[in-house]
Amino acid sequence: MSVGSWSMRGALFCVSLMMLGGCVTWEPVRGVPQELIAAEQPSSVRVTDVDGVRRTLKSPMIMNDSIVSAVAPAPGAVVMPPRVGVLAADVNMLELPRVSTGRTIALAGAILGASITWARIQSSGAGNGETPDPVLKDGAFLVSLNGLFDLLLGGR
Repeated sequence: MSVGSWSMRGALFCVSLMMLGGCVTWEPVRGVPQELIAAEQPSSVRVTDVDGVRRTLKSPMIMNDSIVSAVAPAPGAVVMPPRVGVLAADVNMLELPRVSTGRTIALAGAILGASITWARIQSSGAGNGETPDPVLKDGAFLVSLNGLFDLLLGGR
């Protein structure tokens, strides 16, 4: 297989991976926070309390009357990090991460458009024959290197 086909396959693989993740946005949900967290078991939630303070809780869980983050200690840590949480009664708005179809389609279109533009730019210069390197053609680069060596060696 040629190098070009491998690079094209690599580019398609990278684009596919990016589109697989999609664009995630926070979507407000209605209902009892305890029931929503227990039913969906999200990887994170964003909670806004009655004072307007917004917190993002990773691996949320219900403990008594609160929604808390289930933090894991760092490897080799002796002390557990403090839990972040909010009283369930103080939750004004609960948001869950959701894949935004519109944003994902826009991202895929932008990547596709950029890829097509890049391919056209790359192919527009093909087939014109070899052009000599302008730096080596006129020798100006070599003259400047000689000047640099002279300066470094004491100005011979």
